[in-house]
Amino acid sequence: MLRLRPFRQRQLPLTDRWFADADTQRGVRLWMLQAFKNHCSVRFPPSQFGEHRAEVEAAVFEAGEGFIKLPYDRPLPIDLIKRLLQYRLTEFAATGSTW
Repeated sequence: MLRLRPFRQRQLPLTDRWFADADTQRGVRLWMLQAFKNHCSVRFPPSQFGEHRAEVEAAVFEAGEGFIKLPYDRPLPIDLIKRLLQYRLTEFAATGSTW
């Protein structure tokens, strides 16, 4: 999870930090990071994430209802994460959708 924070700050400087584990714009939570014993997850609104779930599964990462599971013992799929974050930013800019 700590490795994702600098990436988010470099690539997405226009977001506000919310409790250091979620990013918001205009008071709307865009995504969250969650830490667990053996993995971390990046969580998105389920309605937005659903259309990209197949892309996550094709990269051989576990996907659930609105999240990608990132095991600590695997390299981070930086390109995939960057695309998912960008999808959410684009969707939010177009619709202003909340969680």
